[in-house]
Amino acid sequence: MACAHLPPAPTRNVSLTPRAVILLIAAGVGALPPAWADAAANYHQKVAPLLSKYCYDCHGNGLNKGNVTLDDFNSDTDMLARRDLWLAALKNVR
Repeated sequence: MACAHLPPAPTRNVSLTPRAVILLIAAGVGALPPAWADAAANYHQKVAPLLSKYCYDCHGNGLNKGNVTLDDFNSDTDMLARRDLWLAALKNVR
């Protein structure tokens, strides 16, 4: 909630890097299940295209370098519940 005596924060058009997107997913997957619908929509809209572009050459489309695959989930809930996977991805992207 904004304070009445403070002006609203300026709006910025921010471009998310793959690292930032993975961090957002890693932070968001700890949310309560009702919030997972928003997290899943965010994943499909913003994260999946980045993974496809930068990661699937080794970790998607049937490939699992290092026993890591980023596109073989049974459901959105399964994808969001893999917090260990997303934290490991964030660690490796850093």
